[in-house]
Amino acid sequence: MSKLLNDFYRALDDKEVKVESRLMAITRDTKIPRTEVKYLVKFSRIYPRFDDIKENLTWSLYRALLDIPDKRQRERAETLALQGKIRTDYEVRHVPFD
Repeated sequence: MSKLLNDFYRALDDKEVKVESRLMAITRDTKIPRTEVKYLVKFSRIYPRFDDIKENLTWSLYRALLDIPDKRQRERAETLALQGKIRTDYEVRHVPFD
């Protein structure tokens, strides 16, 4: 679903359709909440390959990881989550970075 939404967004980029109207159309047609659509598109951009997805991370943890703008910090938080050192989305969003 994430990849399909991302492909759809990219196709509309060529047509210079505004982001807000894309979001409105997708949320109206799919009944998926707007924030989830944003996360799905962002997920596909940050984790483009199926091999990048870790089965033992929940969607909630992935959403928290997507909220970390810095790639190195996001990767550190992901590593800590995979090691079981952080378990909740709150902990992911509040990992101290040195």
